Amino acid sequence: MTPRARAPFVVGAVVALLLSGCSNDEPPTATDRLLLEYGNLEAGSLHVESGEDSLETIVQLDADATVDEITALIVGHPGKVQAAGLAEGDEQLRFLTDAGPMLTMRWVGDPDEGAVRDGVSHWFLVNALVGPQVQLVLDSDGAELYGVHGDSTGWVRDAFREIGADPVLGADYAVWDVTATAGASELRFAINGLPTDAQLATWDALVASLGKLPVDHAASSLDVTVASRATVRVSLSAPPGTTALSPQGDSELLWPALHDQLDAVPGLHSAWEFVVNWATTDQPTSVLPLVSLHSDQRRPGPTDVWNRAAFDYVSKGRE
Repeated sequence: MTPRARAPFVVGAVVALLLSGCSNDEPPTATDRLLLEYGNLEAGSLHVESGEDSLETIVQLDADATVDEITALIVGHPGKVQAAGLAEGDEQLRFLTDAGPMLTMRWVGDPDEGAVRDGVSHWFLVNALVGPQVQLVLDSDGAELYGVHGDSTGWVRDAFREIGADPVLGADYAVWDVTATAGASELRFAINGLPTDAQLATWDALVASLGKLPVDHAASSLDVTVASRATVRVSLSAPPGTTALSPQGDSELLWPALHDQLDAVPGLHSAWEFVVNWATTDQPTSVLPLVSLHSDQRRPGPTDVWNRAAFDYVSKGRE
């Protein structure tokens, strides 16, 4: 049984929202009209959530739904929304599963049936490899944006390697946003297409550098984004009551890790930006800047001590 033939979940057999709440004297609501258009779904359990400005149709999937069934629901949905006389924006559509994977449609024109079918099929493949926390935003023209989450330091690297080894998924067609919770740190690597071996090695080096940080300044997050340029953001912690990180005292503690990060960043992309922020553990949302450097930056002024030191270190590496 392949993912293209059957999905690892089916849609239930009844319509979850019944129309019994409407009296004969009351005109049907927008929700009622859409449910009437769908009728009693053989392939799914469907309900409609009404927000302030729009409706969202939600299909709860179970263990045996096929790719073709889900594709048919997606392709037919705009027509049902139109037939129900609903407004623009009311075509929102989301698929949920008991196991965790979720698919959300994003409409960018009329659905391309073949591209949608491929996207649904890919969703199942990704779930089989690195599930269950797989979320897909699927454009109606077939563009795919994946969110995948794990719970260990090596998860991000391992997930990309699993996905890249698949003969279908390794074709660099999607945008990937892969995250992990590792102790007190949040790790994120987002990239258009799949990372190269060199970029994965760079990711490993960045993660390893966090181990050189002193306990009082442990990283709360590492965020890497690679598109037309690479952006690396590191968030550090500090003890309660800390008002500044001193270039004299704290620099000796922090530079071993920061130097490793500065060495690694160009391995992601020739155009890059490196940002380090910090916050005290009792006020994590009060974020303060420490270093902000990019690949084509001029030397900072003498009063900008942290950035000047980072610039000088990178410049020496280029000599």
